[in-house]
This record gives sequence, C-alpha cells and structure tokens, in this order.
Amino acid sequence: MVDGETIRPDYGMRLIRDGYDSPHTRYDFFMIPIYGFDAVGRPGQYTLMMETLYADEIHCISFDFGPEHLAAILRALPAHVSCDIRSRLDREPTAPKQLNFSHPILCESITATLGEQQHGPHESFVPMLVREMNIAATGAR
Repeated sequence: MVDGETIRPDYGMRLIRDGYDSPHTRYDFFMIPIYGFDAVGRPGQYTLMMETLYADEIHCISFDFGPEHLAAILRALPAHVSCDIRSRLDREPTAPKQLNFSHPILCESITATLGEQQHGPHESFVPMLVREMNIAATGAR
C-alpha cells in the first residue's frame, strides 16, 4: 500500500516473467476509455494508465505515447478542453502533470510493444509503447 492505495502488479513485468519478453511482439488492446493522461516531465512524452485482468489478477498497464497520439486524443475532446490542455502543456513543458477529463473518450484500439524496464519510487515496471492508437469518432464533441 502507498498512501492508502494498493499498488497493482505491473502488466509488462508480468509478461516478461511469463516469457513474453520480445520487444517486437505487438499487443492489441480494445475499447479503452481514456479518462486522462500524464505528462511525464519531458516534452513530447506522455503516459496513460489502466487496469486489466490477466491470469486472474488485476494488473496496471502504463501506455507511453508521443505527440502524434496526443494529437489524436486532443482532437477527440471538446475544443475548450483540448485548448486548456494544450495551454497547460505549453506553459510548463518540463513539469510533470496529470491531465484528467470530465468525460472519458473511447479509444477503439491500441497496438503496443514492450518498452524497457523503468524504476519508479515504489516499484519497477515495463511500459507498453504505443505504436498505433485509434480514437472513436463518436468520442469527439
């Protein structure tokens, strides 16, 4: 537990532990509601988190993505929300920040590969690197 929250096991670490360790294998995820994302403190680098059930256990997945996928997310948001997020990112491009939406947008699919192991303050994890992201057209307002 950290600050009253349970730390879920990491999906990427679990894949590696189970022998699925090729960085070339593509993993597909479908119908993902996006409630927000984090700017990680390096311009053009973002991550979104979700949970998934794998081997009868809930795991946390971090999807790392860049500016091209950010643009797709921003297009799906209402114009005033997109403008506000862009302004916040431009104002402090190297400051880590969490950017949440009042209403989720639907990502129809994400194709990702395993990234490299990272060491966070509470655990090690292996992010999924987003290669393709398809945002539902109905998510735009």
